[in-house]
Amino acid sequence: HLGVPISALFGGQVRDRVRLYANINRHVTDRSPEGFSLAARQAVDEGFSAIKLAPFDELSQPDHVRTGPRAAWRPGVERVRAVRAAIGEAIELAVDCHGRMEASEAISVADELADCHLLWFEEPVPCTFIDELARVTSAVPMPTASAESIYALEGFRPFLTRRVVDVIMPDVKHDGGLQETKRIAGAARMSQLLVAPHN
Repeated sequence: HLGVPISALFGGQVRDRVRLYANINRHVTDRSPEGFSLAARQAVDEGFSAIKLAPFDELSQPDHVRTGPRAAWRPGVERVRAVRAAIGEAIELAVDCHGRMEASEAISVADELADCHLLWFEEPVPCTFIDELARVTSAVPMPTASAESIYALEGFRPFLTRRVVDVIMPDVKHDGGLQETKRIAGAARMSQLLVAPHN
């Protein structure tokens, strides 16, 4: 409305660049490991140095098989492994679980993905399940991320006062707007938490 960059509304620009990752999930129509691999390679060719995917399609039903050789998450693990093989170790890789797991299941999946060297393991359980998120974070071999649908700085209090996750993901369309996102990020800085804005 004012014809100025948003940074001007917050007192001015403080950096020249902001790092982005390619979220390849929604445009992948071939949901096979090969389909995800192709999309990931294309993103790398476009210049992205980090890729995120949500590979656990089979977990959309709440009564899915959670353990054993027929566990519903196994195809998702294969998709992640295929993407890692396609992009190499130099490109960072994040995995979004869309809050579809129980804590014990998430820990098993994270153990299976340990050798994929993930940038983060995102929302393994719903972001409102604070104790379960903290349990997963303390047990898995990679950083965790969550909090995309938490509202307002006050809602982020549990994430700022204890180690629930390693990366918080405030979403401007859920958390109360641009100014509130900035407040949440400032509070996270005081708690030495990383912030990856969602959406």
